[in-house]
Amino acid sequence: MSNQCFWISILDYIKAHYPLLSELTLRQLRTWVGLDYTTEHIMFDSSYEYFRNAVLKLLIMFNTAGNPLKIKVYRFNDRDIISRADAFALDSTGTGFNQNIHEIFDDDDGDIIRIANFGQGHFQLITNIDKDSAIQFYDPHAMPSSSRPHPSHAMPSTFAPHVKSPYREDPCDYEPYVLIDDKYVPLSTISKKKQEYFNNLNKYLISLEILKDKEKYYKNKKNEILAEINTINSSSEYNDREKEGFIIQKQKEIKNIDDVIIKIELKIRQAPEEISSLNFLINSKDIE
Repeated sequence: MSNQCFWISILDYIKAHYPLLSELTLRQLRTWVGLDYTTEHIMFDSSYEYFRNAVLKLLIMFNTAGNPLKIKVYRFNDRDIISRADAFALDSTGTGFNQNIHEIFDDDDGDIIRIANFGQGHFQLITNIDKDSAIQFYDPHAMPSSSRPHPSHAMPSTFAPHVKSPYREDPCDYEPYVLIDDKYVPLSTISKKKQEYFNNLNKYLISLEILKDKEKYYKNKKNEILAEINTINSSSEYNDREKEGFIIQKQKEIKNIDDVIIKIELKIRQAPEEISSLNFLINSKDIE
């Protein structure tokens, strides 16, 4: 997995505030909120429905009586908050999102996960955002080694978010990590060949998401055409010959759509094998 800083920030909060969940893993958390292998290398973006659904499941899961969970995301530049970026909280029904972002940011009741977004997909848990003190960020190195979570980025033992990465020249250019043999390692420290496999896997997973969107689009389109046929059949405005001509035309459209759906579904069914193959190459000790 890579590009999981948002979920790792949430994991850091849960492990720090819920002692019974101190052994929770990133993979377990992702499974709880309904994310599967297709998003293991895709960074969080609230514009994607599957990520919003995952956040909603998390909020519902931790919605204890009188102590609802909220997530507030701030856009940062160096150590300064630039703007309020995203906010997630349940509505009064406890089953959907509160759509009033300003209301969420102004409400400090309940458990609040505050996350910094430094751009380019990097997120980090905020541990202190008091106006009269320096902003502090979660530091896994301050914990005993036995309880340290996997690192989400190449950050040395410091609260300062922008320090020179040991793997990159640009101090603001955060290093992506890759899961190899159940350990997170910086992408730049693995071989060029494995980097190529990793990049191919990332591209493949993104293309898979596009395929799923296309599948959904064509299935909806087919349902719309079937609804049109039913409407025409039950209409008294057309004679039988006109209805027959319309239905024949629409059936041809459905046939073309079915052919496209079959091809898409075939590619989706082949996905687990392709992903498994690429993961095997990334984790192989025989490839330098």
